Amino acid sequence: MKLSSYFLVSVFLILISIPLVGDLTGLTIDQKLNENKFVKGYDSLPLSQKVALYLKNYDSKFWGREYLVKAYIKLKKDFFKISPLPEKVLIGKSGWLFLTDYGAMDDYRNVRPFLNTQLDSIETYLTKVAHDLREKQMRLYVIVVPDKHTIYPEYLPENVRKIRSTSRLQQLEERLKSKFDFEFINLTDTLLSSKQQGYLYYKQESHWNDLGTFIGYQKVMKSMKKDFPKLNVVELATCKVYLSAESDLDLAKLLGEPIEYTESTQRIEPANGDQIIRVESGVTIPPAKRLNPNYAFRKVNSGVTGPSVLVYRDSFFGSLVPFFEQSFAESTYIWTNDVELAYAKQESTQVVVLQIAERHIDLLTH
Repeated sequence: MKLSSYFLVSVFLILISIPLVGDLTGLTIDQKLNENKFVKGYDSLPLSQKVALYLKNYDSKFWGREYLVKAYIKLKKDFFKISPLPEKVLIGKSGWLFLTDYGAMDDYRNVRPFLNTQLDSIETYLTKVAHDLREKQMRLYVIVVPDKHTIYPEYLPENVRKIRSTSRLQQLEERLKSKFDFEFINLTDTLLSSKQQGYLYYKQESHWNDLGTFIGYQKVMKSMKKDFPKLNVVELATCKVYLSAESDLDLAKLLGEPIEYTESTQRIEPANGDQIIRVESGVTIPPAKRLNPNYAFRKVNSGVTGPSVLVYRDSFFGSLVPFFEQSFAESTYIWTNDVELAYAKQESTQVVVLQIAERHIDLLTH
């Protein structure tokens, strides 16, 4: 064997031994993850149990793993401009990140159009819910928030192209546009026509920012005021508007970079929040959801009179809550895509909202 070969073999053996040496010596390095601590009380366990736990957890817990992962991410993302997690995140132009999970890119490319039977199912379900609510003098509003790629397709890579001209959301809107049992609000056109006001979505987050949220809120309130003319609507002039840095970016976090990639964003905060309190919703929370403190909650606003609202929602509605709670005497929020009719009927509310992200509209089939 040539001397160069011996050298390469030696370097390779040294490199792969570093994590083991670090674990055995207990050497500490500056990192966020406690990668040596597999279980509480690990140091006091018998040697046989330590070895068993060490082998079981080595792949995900070995010493220095975080730094190797960061190096891998930086090499692919910053040098090769390739997503290190393509099944979750797509790297677009000018530093924009796009969600690929939940079939989001298939949605953009219109790969999987709705079948007529699926549209029939959604129409039947929403019509029945609206009819049952109307018997209790409740009005249903269905709100769809478009995905980021629908509003900012210009930042997608050139190789991501549509294979059909009509999206599933457009199919659904066409099917439901003549329904009078409930109000169907697709926010796509509203947001597309508002892009000149500033960015409406975060570059490194899958959700809309405060400006996009506020524009969507205004559109929803405009629709609701046709049925409830005295509804209180927050105006931008009454809000606190300022620039801030956002680091809690879900797509950046998926790529393992929650700190280093922050972005400036415009915050919009309603005033007069002192009279709003959070109370128990009275919702029975499923066991799988009990660790989520925001699965179900209620806000009571003593500063306004008028209708109450019951909202069934997903993560997009989180930024809408500060505005909705200003508009209703009581507002209840439940993190689910199903309208729980038994609960809704026992509530003294006049407005029921079913909000859903574009990528999840297939969940409306029943």
